[in-house]
Amino acid sequence: MLSKTRREPSAGWLRTQQAIAKQHVRVANLRRDRLHKLTTVLAQSFDVIGTETLAVKNMMASGGARKKGLNRSIADAGLGEFSRQLDYKTIWYNSVRVRAGRWSPSSKTCSGCGCVKAKLTLAERLYVCDNNDCGLQIDRDLNAAINLARMARAEQSACFDSGGADRKTTAPAVLVAAKPESSNGSASPQGEAA
Repeated sequence: MLSKTRREPSAGWLRTQQAIAKQHVRVANLRRDRLHKLTTVLAQSFDVIGTETLAVKNMMASGGARKKGLNRSIADAGLGEFSRQLDYKTIWYNSVRVRAGRWSPSSKTCSGCGCVKAKLTLAERLYVCDNNDCGLQIDRDLNAAINLARMARAEQSACFDSGGADRKTTAPAVLVAAKPESSNGSASPQGEAA
């Protein structure tokens, strides 16, 4: 018969648990710092940022042993926190975030001719255009990034051309203004004679 009494943890086990907890805190702080630095650089460096709306829960859905590492990697990336930070930092730094819809075929669309593939599996890491006139061969992720950048620029210019914007997809026109040139202090203030 098994004993149901709980054994007291040893001092060595407690020290090990404290060391493990300390490392978990350190890794969490490093990830948080990385996300803040990345979103700040993006929001400060670019006037328009195009992103995809991903179904993260579906990406982490059960898939057996082959997906265990991918699930952990997706969870560790902190995509939700990245999106949240990018939203408020684009407002802070007068840039615009444009989101492509969840079903937007950014990976399936050829960045050269605009031809859309019917199917593109995750195993295909090289995008090869089916159009005989084009024949573009490019990395799948680079192809999607080019398409997202074009979509974001097109939506931003359409916002200015129509004189208004849908507040759900783009920032108000006041926030879209070009970033001011940095002054080196040599220019005279307004109202003063030069």
